Amino acid sequence: MNINSKAKGFVCGAVAAATYGMNPLFTLPLYKEGMSVDSVLFYRYGFAVLILGILMKVQGQSFAFCSPFPASDCFTKGREAKR
Repeated sequence: MNINSKAKGFVCGAVAAATYGMNPLFTLPLYKEGMSVDSVLFYRYGFAVLILGILMKVQGQSFAFCSPFPASDCFTKGREAKR
């Protein structure tokens, strides 16, 4: 099944909105058990980093960090290599 980019965008947006709206369903029980807000956020974002890292690895994307400061030319070098 080939889905066009506009339909794919709508589906991804709907999934993102639905999952963002379900955050309280997962956090409120943790708060009731005595978990702090900081711990919940740590695990939430740690899990997100882990999932994104796995997706990057599967897609073959680089984990290299490019500094946003002007002293680093890694952004322009990367763009030139793609041309």
